[in-house]
Amino acid sequence: MAPGGSSGAPVPPAALIDTHVHFHDCFDLVEFLAAAATNLERRQEELGLAPAGDDAEPPAWVLLVMETDDRSLSSRLSD
Repeated sequence: MAPGGSSGAPVPPAALIDTHVHFHDCFDLVEFLAAAATNLERRQEELGLAPAGDDAEPPAWVLLVMETDDRSLSSRLSD
C-alpha cells in the first residue's frame, strides 16, 4: 500500500535509486551517466512515475556507486 498524504491520496516517491552501481576506470564518464539516465528513465516509466515535463514533480535520480580498486568515480569527477 502506497503511503498517503493528508488527503489520503498516494504520495509519489521523492527519489528513484539505483542501489548498486559500479564505475570502473575503463568507462567513459559521459557514456556511463547517459546509460544510467536511460536505465532510470526506463524504470521510472515502468513504475508509472511522473515523466519529465509532466505537471507532477518527477522523482530525483540517485546512483549509489560502489567503489572498486580502480580509480574511483569521485576522483574522476574532481578532475
